[in-house]
Amino acid sequence: MLKLVLTLDKVTYAPGQPVPGRLILQNAGDESLLVNSRLAINKPFAPEPFRDVYFSLKDPSGEPVDFMLKINIGAPRGEDFEDLAPGETAEQPFDLDMYFAFEQPGEYSLQAVYENHAEPGDGREAWTGKVESNQISFVLKS
Repeated sequence: MLKLVLTLDKVTYAPGQPVPGRLILQNAGDESLLVNSRLAINKPFAPEPFRDVYFSLKDPSGEPVDFMLKINIGAPRGEDFEDLAPGETAEQPFDLDMYFAFEQPGEYSLQAVYENHAEPGDGREAWTGKVESNQISFVLKS
């Protein structure tokens, strides 16, 4: 069983200030799992092999915020997969402001989704499926 934990460094940010966070993929089960630990961030509508992680971000009015980058990333390679023993984690830091433009002050809602539909290509069988993170909120000051 995999668990995805989403954290941000703070709860309140000033306009133009970086919004750093961390994705933590944890093996919460009793057996080792082979996972795509690349944790590459992409838009939710990217082709399956290219969207390891995507965010669902809603602005203060509850409207979705568009992902603003075009990401050119290939499918994960064999070296992107690692065995996670029970309790072990794979982590990825990120800056949310690199992917989204924050235009309104107020409270934003954020959730991450981890998906893997790829295999390492070397005969090992990887975990496949989808895991949603916890939902968190943060405030952009005016």
